Amino acid sequence: DIRMEQCYLKWDEDECIQSVPGKFRMDACCCAVGAAWGSDCEECPKPGTKEYEALCPRGPGFSNRGDTLTGRPFYKDINECKVFPGMCMNGKCRNTIGSFKCRCNSGFTLDMEERNCT
Repeated sequence: DIRMEQCYLKWDEDECIQSVPGKFRMDACCCAVGAAWGSDCEECPKPGTKEYEALCPRGPGFSNRGDTLTGRPFYKDINECKVFPGMCMNGKCRNTIGSFKCRCNSGFTLDMEERNCT
């Protein structure tokens, strides 16, 4: 799906919570930090399911940056720190292959999801 839509960090009982600023393709959202995507608030496929493997064949943290002329897929690490600038509030974001890490500023601690410092 190449549509650019809203990405959400949390999904609970058909409700999308905590939207990420910007618009994203489904794979960039769901293969990285997203729990739900799109104007219809679609839950992202869960890792380990056939749907997840079809959307994220290289696993978490990678999206298809395929050649639009040949249609051949090319999977590249998603730099969550650049793509999702709202991550790691009150800290510094460091991209890692397939993921990212937050280093909190003095006086802040990492939240349970390890995505922000409070």
